[in-house]
Parts: sequence; structure tokens; C-alpha cells
Amino acid sequence: MKYSILILVLAIFPLSFGFAQSNKSPETKEDNSQLIEISDMFTDPTGCFELAEPYVGIIQKRKFLSDEITIIGFVLMGPNDERVFINIDSDFIKKKSMVDRDNYVALMRKGNKVKVWAYICGAAGRVIYADKIKLEK
Repeated sequence: MKYSILILVLAIFPLSFGFAQSNKSPETKEDNSQLIEISDMFTDPTGCFELAEPYVGIIQKRKFLSDEITIIGFVLMGPNDERVFINIDSDFIKKKSMVDRDNYVALMRKGNKVKVWAYICGAAGRVIYADKIKLEK
């Protein structure tokens, strides 16, 4: 009985959220020459689900590739000291110039308050990828 309910839930869950696909090119917005928003960052949402509500919080820690320049994720602290690791799609970052990468690092600076629209992927939605990041003032 338990397994049949679990199978039913797993079968219905993907249908309730739909499969989001985006073929749009990444967009950025600037305010007084400061990058304030990046969108369409997640290049392949196949098998992932777009979250209905964005995460809002303060960036606590960042993770970089071994080059110590290319950002690949960050820890976001939300209400009640909740923390979640947000991944940055490596395919998205690798295609960008060093100037763009520097701008993204500045947007995702430790202490910045941001709003993050994301996709959840993997078993039980344990892997979170940013699709849009907006600096909150």
C-alpha cells in the first residue's frame, strides 16, 4: 500500500509542475553600470522543475572553480537562518567572457541580498540551479 501511494505521487508530481524549457538567450540588466539582474542562466532544464516562488536571502559564501575566478555556486541564507546551496550552470558560465564572469561575481558578492528563481533537479530535488538572479535593494 505504501509503495503504491509513493508511485502514484511520483507519477503525478511531474505533471503538476510541468517540464519547463527555455530556448531564450541569457539576459542581463544594469543600473548605473552595476549589474542588477541575470536571467536565463540554466541551459538545460530537462528533467528538472521550475520552482513556483523565488528564494530570497543574503549570500553567505561562494564557491569557485579551481581557477578561483569562475563562480559555480553560493550559499543563500533565508528567513529563520535557513541555508541552501544554489548552483550556477557551468555550461552557462563557461561560455561567458572574463568581463561577464567578473560582473556575475560582483552581483553574487558575499552579503548581497538577492532574489533567485531556480530549478530543482536530481533525486528528491536536492540539486538547485539558478535561472535568474536579481539584486534586491
